[in-house]
Amino acid sequence: MELIGVSDIIDPILDNAASIFSASYVKDHKRSLDLAKEAIQELSVPVIALTKDVAILPLIGELDTYRSKVLIEKSLQKCSELKVNTLIIDMSGVAIIDTMVGHEIFQVVKALNLIGVKAILTGLRPEIAQSVVQLGVSFANIQVMSNLQAVISQMSKENSI
Repeated sequence: MELIGVSDIIDPILDNAASIFSASYVKDHKRSLDLAKEAIQELSVPVIALTKDVAILPLIGELDTYRSKVLIEKSLQKCSELKVNTLIIDMSGVAIIDTMVGHEIFQVVKALNLIGVKAILTGLRPEIAQSVVQLGVSFANIQVMSNLQAVISQMSKENSI
């Protein structure tokens, strides 16, 4: 009988302790995941200065809608921090592009232009070029070059790099 009485006292205390521990663990785990997600976002849009005026943004992997939004935000922020006037967006590591992502790339270029940064797209794979044409995405007002080497060669002739 006494054992049941002790159990009635200890069980709610243990349940409360387990609940507090679980809530604390979940909160800490969520904070760790948020920090990891932020680090991954930062690494997924690596704007790298080549010179004081020119930077490069090598894109690798899938460009989905979420990453495209991060791309706009981070590229604007980094270009502003680095005070560059030209950003080379190298898409040679991007295998697939859809209408929404094509539109987002165009938005990135327009937004960069508004802060005084000229964007140059390079490395569009043939299958992406074909998809862009089929989707009706226009890159008419965007400078596009075949590859990074062509951009660097042109810029060195112009003494921009």
